[in-house]
Amino acid sequence: FSGAVLDTTSAQAINNAPVLRMAAGQSIAFESSNSNRLLYDSATNTLRWYQGTMSYPVGRGITVGWQNVYANSATLPNYIAGNIVFLIGTSPYTITLPPANMVAAGTGFTFSVLGSGAVSISPSGQDSIDTGNIQLHTNDRYHIVSDGVSAWREIFWTNAVSPRFVGPMVLASYTVANLPSGVSAGAKAFASNGRKPNEAAGAGTGVEVFFDGQRWISSCSGTVVAA
Repeated sequence: FSGAVLDTTSAQAINNAPVLRMAAGQSIAFESSNSNRLLYDSATNTLRWYQGTMSYPVGRGITVGWQNVYANSATLPNYIAGNIVFLIGTSPYTITLPPANMVAAGTGFTFSVLGSGAVSISPSGQDSIDTGNIQLHTNDRYHIVSDGVSAWREIFWTNAVSPRFVGPMVLASYTVANLPSGVSAGAKAFASNGRKPNEAAGAGTGVEVFFDGQRWISSCSGTVVAA
């Protein structure tokens, strides 16, 4: 073409009328096979980019949209998928997720807890979350995405200020001879053959240890760990 096939630059817009309107389910193809195309998915309220048998929500990846704020119990609408959700309540409350099949697979929500109230994240109906119903606390950052069917997949859950654990914490394990050097004071590990009090030399069954800045100390005896 020597110029644009459709040129509306000189047209006058009336009441924000769209330049191009298509029927539901119609797409914009970029080559003759229709394998590479843009399509509006009304079920999940997303614009999707198709490449052959694969498709991707446009602009709905790990980059988060801005923003929704909740201080009390609420059910999230599916059309805010992709947004960061700030939780500012001071008393316990529950945030219920929309049905997973109403949110495009690979998209979801990032939660940031700024308030002091514990927040339960609950799936809709029979939907599931990887580690079960979730309770978030101050300074938690939590990101989940839908599988597009009936489950929510956890991408990260972190808290560098006041972490909590939903299961036993497992320390890195070393023999006494192989405990690492050059670590920061306060580091913890498990000495797999470290001796508990009253265990004989060479018969240690393992102890938790911490680094005091110079030596690895047994949490059982308060002295330098020995095998």
